[in-house]
Amino acid sequence: MVLVKETLIINLLFGIRDFKMKHPTFLKICFCIFLKYMAFFLFLMFKNKNYYFISPGIRDGSDLFYYLWLLLSLPLLAIITFGVPVYFSFRIKSALLFFLIVLALVIGEYFLYTYLASPLNLTNGWYNALFTILFFGLFFFKEVKVMFTKHTLA
Repeated sequence: MVLVKETLIINLLFGIRDFKMKHPTFLKICFCIFLKYMAFFLFLMFKNKNYYFISPGIRDGSDLFYYLWLLLSLPLLAIITFGVPVYFSFRIKSALLFFLIVLALVIGEYFLYTYLASPLNLTNGWYNALFTILFFGLFFFKEVKVMFTKHTLA
């Protein structure tokens, strides 16, 4: 009985929905962010005609560390920074609040990317935001559809 009261209080305070609906797992969210960055880096490689990563190959351990650092540092930072908010945004009852949280996360990722990786070329930040929206739609289309059909906008 005490657990039911605590759950009710938590639901009322934080607007968390019932847990019967399938939510995306944290692993799926991490996989989405990681694949988005890999596709984005591939896009930038062809856009800039810069094939440095694939032309010389890996010659020694320092090359391997360098490539892993360049390819994994930003996706890991994005997973750490934005993974948990995305995970909990799917548990919110209000579709409007969900939309505002996702919009704030896309804007936050734009500023994080342009500040850390591309401060001189802000267009790459817009491309990153477009990739974020595209991959978010591809990975979570069903969950977003349920969010906007079953829940209120208030």
